[in-house]
Amino acid sequence: MGHTGSGDTMTAWGTFRIVMQSKADGSEITEVGRFTDVQRLVDGRWLYAVDHASDDPPAAPAASPQG
Repeated sequence: MGHTGSGDTMTAWGTFRIVMQSKADGSEITEVGRFTDVQRLVDGRWLYAVDHASDDPPAAPAASPQG
């Protein structure tokens, strides 16, 4: 996770993990991924110019033992 700023622009990036509960069956749903945010200082307020998030791809299935 990190951030940097210069003048009226701030950029932040990192990873996220969200755990939710399904309304349909009560099962737990977990999403993990990355984010990037860009904010601008406009009239004394920090406003989002870009707010992007991407889920990580699903894990590869475990290889079955050969034998």
